[in-house]
Amino acid sequence: GMMQDLVTNVGTGWVNAKDAAHRYMERVQTQAQENDPSYDLTKRSQPLLFENLEEQEQDLIDSLFPERVNLLGQRSAEMHQALASHKELSGFEHEAFSLHYQRSLYSSLQSITREAFENLRKSIPSLPLTIQGEAEAILNRKSEVLSCFKRVFKHKIDTVKIRTHGNFQLGQLLWTGKDFVIINFEGEPSRPFSERRILRSGLRDVASMIRSFHYAAYSPLMQQNYAEEYRESHLEDWAEVWYYYISRFYLNGYKKTLVNSDLIPDTDRDYTVLLETFLLEKAVVELNYELNHRPIFALIALRGIKAILDGSKKE
Repeated sequence: GMMQDLVTNVGTGWVNAKDAAHRYMERVQTQAQENDPSYDLTKRSQPLLFENLEEQEQDLIDSLFPERVNLLGQRSAEMHQALASHKELSGFEHEAFSLHYQRSLYSSLQSITREAFENLRKSIPSLPLTIQGEAEAILNRKSEVLSCFKRVFKHKIDTVKIRTHGNFQLGQLLWTGKDFVIINFEGEPSRPFSERRILRSGLRDVASMIRSFHYAAYSPLMQQNYAEEYRESHLEDWAEVWYYYISRFYLNGYKKTLVNSDLIPDTDRDYTVLLETFLLEKAVVELNYELNHRPIFALIALRGIKAILDGSKKE
């Protein structure tokens, strides 16, 4: 037998985010924009408060959803604190990062990169014409992807691996009207059970959620009537703006909750390297998946890879 709680809710986090992205796009289209959108990609991993935006940006994004994702960041951090709170229990131990682990992590990142980029090379001729150019551009940046990953074992990173959610994205949230309830802790269903039990950095969950925001940002555009008109009106550029700011609002809630915690690295540099590593890993995995199942959606993964490469600090 099985027993479950009934959580009274008004939809999933995905529905909530999609609605917010649609309302944002409507405001972009109805309010005359004097300039093309611009933002500093090198600050993508830095927390941000909605109150620190310019007035015009605040009007476009609206305060409602930023407040919710800031709360979601806090709840995400509290989830990791809870999962790490009984390290004496089997399966909930803490494991410190080590150079050996970081090298093995890099090795696995090399493998997924080789697989995804070989798939990309073969798939480009069959991709929609509208994204073939961007696919070619990313294919030519494979060495940059590997260089970005290589930063993860430059030196030992002081943080720990814990039990994590394992499949943390907007669809795993219920919005009650006042708060988020996190569900489905069984991990990624397509992975073997033994792999789902592996201890990992909580920033993997964070990266997974942030990538989910990217898909939500494009949800008003990636319809059956997807057409060149979106590029002509720069709506895709404005989708990137929403993704950029929503991600930083989320990180604000997460990082401020874990101040002085060993669940994240204690230096900004190591925190950024680790978060960018997992963001890039997730985008590369998404690319491989979308090429096989939903080629038009490969655009989102391609732009996710580009944003991380363009914003990461070269070393």
